Formats: sequence, structure tokens, C-alpha cells
Amino acid sequence: MKISRLIELSLFYQLRDLLSVKKTNDIAKSVDFISYQLKYNNISTTKDVVVKVDGNIVASGYSVDYLNGIVNFDIALTQGNQVKVDYYYCNFNIYDESSNETSESFKYPAVAIYEDETETKPYELGSSQTEKTKTYIIQVFSERGGERNDVTDSIVELLEGSIGITDYNLGFPLNEDGTLNDSFDPYQIITYTHAESINYRKGGSLDIGNKPKFYSEIIVDLKIFI
Repeated sequence: MKISRLIELSLFYQLRDLLSVKKTNDIAKSVDFISYQLKYNNISTTKDVVVKVDGNIVASGYSVDYLNGIVNFDIALTQGNQVKVDYYYCNFNIYDESSNETSESFKYPAVAIYEDETETKPYELGSSQTEKTKTYIIQVFSERGGERNDVTDSIVELLEGSIGITDYNLGFPLNEDGTLNDSFDPYQIITYTHAESINYRKGGSLDIGNKPKFYSEIIVDLKIFI
């Protein structure tokens, strides 16, 4: 993957963590007493998942499908057992430029990220490095104006800091079955990017489907040396 895609993925995962909220004592449901479905999916991989059976914390004997929000036990429990789980989940759907807000698959609330254009110029001081400025547009869609404003402010605050670019060529946080990739190193940072400029607009709504969706747009120029 090239640097553009790595920046987009780094933004994706950092926004997912930023927009994660805690769910406490979620009562998981099961029909076979092996696989227990949580209320939410897209579970945060950077925060602890605490599984409790009949009020007692269980440290082993199960795996978590973070993508689909499922706890899979190694040995079946019984109908009398109650499973509760504490976890963080992202309550916003995050999309890239391949998505369209008017399609049925586009679920709200949502954040969409896509690259606009790229400017490249030689790095000063005669180094072999290259300075690139990449423009990204981040759109926020919400069913409530207050939520849109809060999320927009949080994203802008994130962009105002230094953003580490992870080398996802070396792997991803999750395996194909949704479980944690134990070999993934969250600190495999290849470089950092800083916002050269941030412009955003809150306001207006989109009449899509049954409800108007409140909308904001953030345009950020990210400077990176590679």
C-alpha cells in the first residue's frame, strides 16, 4: 500500500477509537450457549473487553470477534448462565470514498473520509526526503445537530495534533475471523503527519430517506515527510 492509503487507514482507525463509547454490563444473547451476540459490533481493539459469567470475570476460555460483536466460548455454557460484557464500541459507521451517502448500505450516524488532491515538493536542507501535502475531506452525518457539532469538534481536535501513520503493509489489528491479530504491533509507525490547515463548516441538513441528516465537512491539509 502507498502512503495515501496508509494515511487513510490511520485516520480510519484513530477516528474509530476517538468515537468509541463504553457499554457496561451488556447482556449477551445466545441460542447454542457457545456464541454470544453483543448488542453492538465494531468493538474497540485498543481497550479492554471484560467478560463476566454469572457476575464473575472470566479471563480465558473464550475469544472475541471484534468485528461482529460476538464472544465465542471454547466450551458451551448452560441455559442458566448469564453472560455480561463491558466493552467500547464505535457508534459511528466510518466509510471511505467508495461509499455514497444516498445508498441503502450507508448507515447513520456516519463519518466519510476521502483524499482530495496531493502536492509534492522537495524537502528542504538537501535531504533525499520528500515533503507531501495531502488534502483529505472528512464528512460527518448525524440525525442530531448537537451530535454532529460534538463529533466535528472532536475530529478537529484530533487533527490539530500529531497523527502517527501506521504501516498496515505489515498487518492489521484483526484477523479475518474478527479476532485480535497477536502479531500486530500498534506502534509500527513509519512517520507522523501534521495539519498545515484545517477548515470546516457545520450547518445545513440533507433530506435523505425518512429523516433529515445533519451534515458537516472538514477539509484538512496534512503535511508529511517520506
